[in-house]
Amino acid sequence: MFKKIIDRVEKQGFFSTLNYFIFTVALEKLGFEIIKQFVSIKPTKSIQQTHNIDIYSDIVDIPRSLINDLINECGQRFTSTVKLKLENGDKIAIGCVNERAASIAWLKQLEYELEGLSMYQAWLIHGCLTLPKYRGLGLYPKSITKLQEFVFESEYLKNAVLIESSIANNASLRGIIQCGFNKFGYIVNFKNKILFCSKKSIVK
Repeated sequence: MFKKIIDRVEKQGFFSTLNYFIFTVALEKLGFEIIKQFVSIKPTKSIQQTHNIDIYSDIVDIPRSLINDLINECGQRFTSTVKLKLENGDKIAIGCVNERAASIAWLKQLEYELEGLSMYQAWLIHGCLTLPKYRGLGLYPKSITKLQEFVFESEYLKNAVLIESSIANNASLRGIIQCGFNKFGYIVNFKNKILFCSKKSIVK
């Protein structure tokens, strides 16, 4: 259709009133068809991502594939560090995306009393890390929530969950507050660290 119009314009001259009108209408129709094509294009389906957080107390329970993922990101010392911490009673929460290790967070039972928490068994969430390519997926708050649930479902009747973060890490601080923590104090030995206590902890 458009080829015929162009041939006619070339033969009779573009500035013929009739040809000008026909050409304008044809361009409008062409534009409409182009827009129609774009609108009818359906977006490709996004790849479904599965997220899960699991807590481990023994290194033998951690799938080897996850350990390998973390070794690739954190170095060879990761295995020995994990083994030592777990042997000392710590727990590790490993976040996975499509069955690949994406984040870690540590939980340890404090063996000393904290002022204001003398009647409680205190736990500390620390060492949280989300691998760069998985940031922005909400793994950090999910890990914190998972560890809180683990503590409050434990055998201790009175628990207090604390979490530490760098004062300069604004993203971490926002995530901690969103997960239900209040500012509790500063870690004396590390002046750039701030301590938060879970609102679920009944602190008097």
